[in-house]
Amino acid sequence: VKRERGMKVFGNRIVLKTKRNSPDLEFPLGSIIKRKARLCIKAFTKMMKEGIDYREKYASTVRWNSIRIMLAIACYLNLDIILFDIKTFFLYGKLEEGYPKVYMEQLKGFEEIGKEDYVCEVHASIYGMPPAPALAQKELKLALTGDDEMRPTNADDCVYTLQPKNTKAFAALGAHVDDLATIANTEGAARIRAALGKKFKYTEEMNPKIITGVQIERNREHRWLKLHQHDYTMSLLVKWQMTDCYAADTPMDPGVPKIP
Repeated sequence: VKRERGMKVFGNRIVLKTKRNSPDLEFPLGSIIKRKARLCIKAFTKMMKEGIDYREKYASTVRWNSIRIMLAIACYLNLDIILFDIKTFFLYGKLEEGYPKVYMEQLKGFEEIGKEDYVCEVHASIYGMPPAPALAQKELKLALTGDDEMRPTNADDCVYTLQPKNTKAFAALGAHVDDLATIANTEGAARIRAALGKKFKYTEEMNPKIITGVQIERNREHRWLKLHQHDYTMSLLVKWQMTDCYAADTPMDPGVPKIP
């Protein structure tokens, strides 16, 4: 659109990121999964005011206690563990009506010829916009509950359970932004894929090794599962040059008084 006098126009920037697997002997830094490039708007919290430029920005995430319970159920019932990852999740949110329009500069080097002084009118949420997580989460909830089959639990509103009618489908899903940790049988997994596929593009990983930074070791035959953060702990030891330090049975001096 044409730039007008008094119009608040936000800048933008490209953010680059490399996503890696857990480190191993062959790849000490972790093998590369993919490289990301995101266009972000420079609409920080100080520039956009809650209640004036948007309704709210808070978006809840699943509790780790909830994920632990889900994983325990998966072990007990021998269910599949699936990690769904929604692509470009924040771009699915719809801007709310009744609030000021949002404008952004054209990306440098990609200006439209003959309209270099024009600006972009933002029609949906975008990375860097304060309400983007809340708006995208709203669309996710609508997608999961649209067919009246999934419902958020009372204890954790980010855990959705399948409520099938006349079927043996079973599934439970914990949403952590765009990462959806899911336990399900074959029928339940098919229902989840169908619900997500109507609105989102996503990838999935069967029986993942990592969920939100926590490593998973599973033995389906003997029905046990172990959670740990070995790689994260080792990275801290390397960072602070403590890999060659002696281990201590009691990490803290037993003579130090406890703080009430």
